Amino acid sequence: MSPGDTPPSFGRFQLLQVVRRDGATTIHDAFDPELGHPVALITSPARPGLDTAEDYRLAFRLRRMRHPNIVAVLDTGRQGQVSFVAAERLVTEPLSAFLARAGRIPIFQGLALVLQLLSAVEHARARRMVPAAIDLEHVQITPAGQPKLPADGWSLSSDRQPSLDAVAPLRQVLLAGPRAPPSR
Repeated sequence: MSPGDTPPSFGRFQLLQVVRRDGATTIHDAFDPELGHPVALITSPARPGLDTAEDYRLAFRLRRMRHPNIVAVLDTGRQGQVSFVAAERLVTEPLSAFLARAGRIPIFQGLALVLQLLSAVEHARARRMVPAAIDLEHVQITPAGQPKLPADGWSLSSDRQPSLDAVAPLRQVLLAGPRAPPSR
């Protein structure tokens, strides 16, 4: 792109660069002129069979779900056959990269990470939301060491009871290391 050219756009968002592709999902660094600041724009093909009312309920709940360990969703919508989620733009790394770099972490640091993730899952489930994946690749860590569940991949749940079992595999890795026996 040469100076003076307008960056490509998706709806109101100016696309700056592709950060990552994960299957059919693409994550862009983008600028939202309506909000006046950079966002992470996550696009994916619209899910077939998702009725409009359910789509609106999901969007409504995502935008109102605020927790320090869940990436904040600023806007959601659909453009043609593509769904989008605009989220706060953070510098993070996958939990797998954090652990590979840090090695085995002290038990109290691991416990703090597990408790924060359990709190995020409980917060989401109380709002009848379920994260798609809670694993070493999807959980993100900020430079300050704070875990964050991603803004994409959420679905509605009819159950308000938190299913904290989703954090169990990470609990194992964070508290005992990846090769520890399960009984530890």
